[in-house]
Amino acid sequence: MLKLEHIKKSYDGVIILNDINLEIADGEIVSILGPSGCGKTTLLNLILGMTEADSGKIIFNEEDITDVPMEKRGFNIVFQDYALFPNLNVYKNIRYGLKNKPGISTEKEVDDLIELLGLREHLNKRIDQLSGGQKQRVALARTMVMKPKILLLDEPLSALDGVIKESIKEKIKTIAKEFHLTTIIVTHDPEEALTLSDHVMIINEGAISQYGKPEDIVKTPENDFVKRFILQQLMIKIIFAAVVLLFAAFLIYPVMRLLLKSFVGTDGITLTFYKEVLTERGFLQALGNSFQVAGASGLFTTVLAFFLSYTIHYTNAPGGVKKLIRGVATLPMLLPTLTYGFAIIYSFGKQRLLTRLFGHQLFEIYGFNGLLLGYVIYTLPISFMLIHNTMGYIDKKYMVVSRLMGDRGWKTFYMTILQPLMGTLAAAFIQSFFLCFTDFGIPASVGGKYAIWKNTISGITKFHRWN
Repeated sequence: MLKLEHIKKSYDGVIILNDINLEIADGEIVSILGPSGCGKTTLLNLILGMTEADSGKIIFNEEDITDVPMEKRGFNIVFQDYALFPNLNVYKNIRYGLKNKPGISTEKEVDDLIELLGLREHLNKRIDQLSGGQKQRVALARTMVMKPKILLLDEPLSALDGVIKESIKEKIKTIAKEFHLTTIIVTHDPEEALTLSDHVMIINEGAISQYGKPEDIVKTPENDFVKRFILQQLMIKIIFAAVVLLFAAFLIYPVMRLLLKSFVGTDGITLTFYKEVLTERGFLQALGNSFQVAGASGLFTTVLAFFLSYTIHYTNAPGGVKKLIRGVATLPMLLPTLTYGFAIIYSFGKQRLLTRLFGHQLFEIYGFNGLLLGYVIYTLPISFMLIHNTMGYIDKKYMVVSRLMGDRGWKTFYMTILQPLMGTLAAAFIQSFFLCFTDFGIPASVGGKYAIWKNTISGITKFHRWN
């Protein structure tokens, strides 16, 4: 039996949960129902151990587990977005936790779960090849393999419709019955709660409005809020297609117009402009140099932006330090690129500030070194904002799943931070690369005799002819 006694939780002085008292018998399915922001997800996190209560007790089988760490409670959770690892196929996702706790389930038990949840034909598929219902079943299987003492489900049916939703509801009921498993579900949908659960708890503004059997809640609501909430089922649909199409039109049209103009000469269609550039003396050397310095700059900028973003999101650095990092990383975007070159000259030149301070010139500023430094300053704001913003959207639930499955620190870091960021890191590198590759201002100030491919675009398109 799970008991919650006088549980209270607040954030920044705002009460989220106030004096929650609850008893859940073994093998029961209980739904926590309520509007957005009522505290239901916070309550689920408190039971899991992901969040600490301000006061009160959580008792499981007569043992006080209030201060027991999440990993040692033996509970497990299926998150709303499933938190399946995209780099692993279905079978490896299901067995993920067994790498760290190999004896917790036998091969037959794993096989029986796969059969029970109808996943046999999907075992070798990638996660992005699955439907919402299939992903939900994979997440259930991965969790059940770890033999949780209590199964927690966060909005398990919110992304599903029709027949698929009903199928998953039946699977949840079957699992709870066959394994005599206490199951706690968070939902905002009264229909889900009333048709799936043995008992339903309705929360409003951090307090229990009513707790009872589904039929009692429908027939005898205890207050006006319960009555209104059960009657009202609102769905909000937002369509982005028109906005996306409009954006694509404004982006694609100018690029296509520019490309077509590059093939038009005074006498009609021609490749003259391309031929002039490609046959120019020293072109290949300059092109190679451009690839080299742009590649090095893009790599350095991406790594630096990642570590600055990581410091802000995942370390306990003081708030002032984090604000300083944001300010320094984004400041260069306010200045024209030509100023970066002059800043390098006046800082690292032969008779300049840092040279005088150290007594010698730290490095040759004209050529590769100066370009590298200038390009990093130039592209850091864009890469930083891209990685920083994306990192802010990384679902921290992956960390919870990784820890519950027994991963060590480095594995958790790779699976929950690096892996989800791979696409963004690649985008940051590509963006930095092309910004460096096409910039004219920095080479004009610190490029020296280091030949780079800086006039090709204007050479091909002949902008002066049609501006």
